[in-house]
Amino acid sequence: MVMRKSAFLVKWTENIFYLILFKFICEKLIKIIKMKKLLFLISISILFFTSCIPNPEENPDPIIPPTFTLLSKTVDTYTRPAGDSIVTSNFTYNGFKLVSVIGDTDDSDLYATYTGDLITKLEYRFADGTVEQTELFSYDDTNRLSAYVRIDPAMDWGNKETYVYNADGTVSVTHFIGDATTQTQLNNTAVITFANGEISNITNDLGSVYTYSYDTKNNPFKNIMGYNKIAIVGGIAEGIAHNIVQENESFSGVNSAYNYVFTYNAAGYPDTSIQNEDEIAASNYLTNYFY
Repeated sequence: MVMRKSAFLVKWTENIFYLILFKFICEKLIKIIKMKKLLFLISISILFFTSCIPNPEENPDPIIPPTFTLLSKTVDTYTRPAGDSIVTSNFTYNGFKLVSVIGDTDDSDLYATYTGDLITKLEYRFADGTVEQTELFSYDDTNRLSAYVRIDPAMDWGNKETYVYNADGTVSVTHFIGDATTQTQLNNTAVITFANGEISNITNDLGSVYTYSYDTKNNPFKNIMGYNKIAIVGGIAEGIAHNIVQENESFSGVNSAYNYVFTYNAAGYPDTSIQNEDEIAASNYLTNYFY
C-alpha cells in the first residue's frame, strides 16, 4: 500500500512538472507571437507613414514667380504733329536703393546719393561728367523732408523749398529763388492737402490750384527706397503709392485737364500709361514700363 502510494506520488509529481513545463512553454509562445505581431504592426505602420511622406524629388516645392517690385526700364514715346520721339531709360539699383537712370539720348542721366535710407542728392550729369542740375534733400529729426534745393550751375540759378507739417495734416511750403549758392528771395507759398496718403490738392498764393485723382493700383516708383519722402517737391504731385489718373489745373479762371489711362500687369503695376493733353488733341505721351 505504501509502495502504491509512493508510485502515485511520483506519478502525480511528474504530471505536475509537465503541467508547469507546458504552462511555461505556452507563455513563452504567447509572448513570441505577441512580439511578432507587434513587430508586424510596427513594420506596416512604418511602411504606411513612409509612403505618406512626399519625396522632394518626386514632389518639388512649387516655383513662386518673382514679384514685380522695382522698375527696370521705361520707354517713353511722345507723339505730336511735328513727329514722334522715343526715349528709353534704364534703372539700376543697390538693393532697393536707386543708383542711376540712364537714357539712350544725349540728355543728362540721373545719379542718386543716399544717407542711410534717405535720398539726399539727385545729380543730372552728361556723359562727359558735366553736371547739368543738382537736387538736394534735407530731413528733420523724424526723417520728414524739411528742405529741397534745386541748382543749375551753368545758369547760376537755384530755388529752394522749405516745409512745415501742420496739425491738420497739411504741409505748408515756402518757395525761395536765388543763385546757385544761396536762395533767399521769397517767390511764393503753397499748401499741400492729402487724402488717403496721396496729394489731393495744391494751392499757391500765385492763384494756381491743382487737384488730383488716383487709381488704386501700385505706383511703379513706390518700392524705390526713399521715394515716398521726396514725392512732394516741385509744386506738383507725381503719385506716392498710387498713380494719378486725372490732374486739373486752375489759374485765373482758366482750367486745364490732363487724363492718364493705364493698363496693369498681374501684380497691379502699370504696363502702359497714356497722357492726353486736351489743349493739343494730337499730342500724347505713351510710357511702357518694365520690371
